[in-house]
Amino acid sequence: MMLKKTFDDLSAEAKTRIPELSAEEVKQRLDEPSRDWVLIDVREQDEYRAGHLPGAIGCGRGILEFHIEELVPETDREIV
Repeated sequence: MMLKKTFDDLSAEAKTRIPELSAEEVKQRLDEPSRDWVLIDVREQDEYRAGHLPGAIGCGRGILEFHIEELVPETDREIV
């Protein structure tokens, strides 16, 4: 019998491969003159329109997987 992974299982597994940045770390990186990474704001569009970080691309968390290829076609590019 095969057991399905729970959301918590999948989340914990992803966290072992995807490093998290603090807000301060992101702020410091925004000030880098040669920024070569993509910043994605995953809040809903009304929240994004109300205010977002400079250079951030708005794409709601619920649809990110469907649009990530067109937003960041360079598969080796860092995404924050």
